[in-house]
This record gives sequence, C-alpha cells and structure tokens, in this order.
Amino acid sequence: MKTLLGLLLTLACAAPAQAQVKAGSHVLSLQAGTALPLTRYGDPDVFVGNQGASFGGRYLYQWRPAWSLGVDILYDAFKEKPLDSGIYRLTTNPKLFQALVIGKRTFLPDWKWRPYAWGGLGLGVFSLRKTEIPQPGMARLDGSTDTRTLVDGSSRGLAFALATGFDWDLTKRLTAGFELRWNQTAIDKSRFFGDKFHSFNIGALLGYRLGGR
Repeated sequence: MKTLLGLLLTLACAAPAQAQVKAGSHVLSLQAGTALPLTRYGDPDVFVGNQGASFGGRYLYQWRPAWSLGVDILYDAFKEKPLDSGIYRLTTNPKLFQALVIGKRTFLPDWKWRPYAWGGLGLGVFSLRKTEIPQPGMARLDGSTDTRTLVDGSSRGLAFALATGFDWDLTKRLTAGFELRWNQTAIDKSRFFGDKFHSFNIGALLGYRLGGR
C-alpha cells in the first residue's frame, strides 16, 4: 500500500496545472486495490473472510463538468478466514461481485486536484465456501476426521455503494484517482449467516478520456 501511495503522489506531481474536465467526454477506467470484509459471523469478534484483492472497471459520461453518470463493475476476492473452536476448525472464503449504475459529483472541477463523491445502485452476487475440519486428536460422532464442505454457493441481491476520493489529469487523455468505498449487498439469509454483506475498499484508478467539447 505504501508503494501504491508513493506512485500516486509521483503521478500527481507530474500532472498539468490545467484541468481537463469537459462536458460531453467519456472516461474508461480500470481500478485495483484492497477489500476488507465488514460483516461478522457468529462470534462478534470474527469477520467473514480476510482482507483480499479488488479489481474492476468503470465507464463515465461527463454530463456536465461537475456531474457524470455511468456504470461500475467490481470484484472482491477475500482471503480465507479460519474460525477455530474446541472441536472443529471452520474456514470461510467469501467473494463479491457488484455491477452498479452510478452518479458522480465532482467538486471544484476546474482545480488540479478534484475531490468527488458518488453513489450507485445495482446487482450484487455474493458467494461463500465454508469448510469444517476436526481439530487434531478430535473426531465427529461418527468417528470421521475428513474435511467437509458445509456451504458452497452464491446468491444475487440488491447492491448499493457509496464512495469518495479525488482524481487528476496525467495528460490530456490519461487520468488517475484514489478512492475509498463502502459496499452493501443483500444475500440469501436462508443459506448464509444474515441478510446483508458489507465491505470496504481502498483503490486506485487509471482512466482514458475520449471526446469532450
């Protein structure tokens, strides 16, 4: 993360002083970063999954210098989380996909550094694999000590996200950004641990601008 922040600061210093935000332009961006699960499972001190990687893409149409509309796609691959008990060792391995329609508000569109905020609504797909392994020296009532998959499936539901960040122009066409994002996705309560899954993302974006008047 320190390397990523250092790269962003270096790129920012190289950015031109004249902003390139224009109505009628289109921006295609790739995004990458880290994802943190915020939903707890059973014990209030245990989260579902561990910090993992996040990847995605975004399209925005600059309707006005301060307003843009578009589509955002995000995939979070959380790492496996062990949940040890006296008899079993449980692991959970969640993943999240979101496809949202978003509206973005850019503050100070004529400045070199442009803070922004956006909100989005759309479809989310949550998947979870949960396994159970008896602790060393322990066994189930039937005497077995093998690994068993308790949950392995996915569900679709309404997805919502809020984000804030800032972006700047590297060249007339290239843009960069840094963003903090909160996600909520509805999940199937009958199959999983609750009716909502929450997560938090920290990421960087690199975009290419087309058109503009």
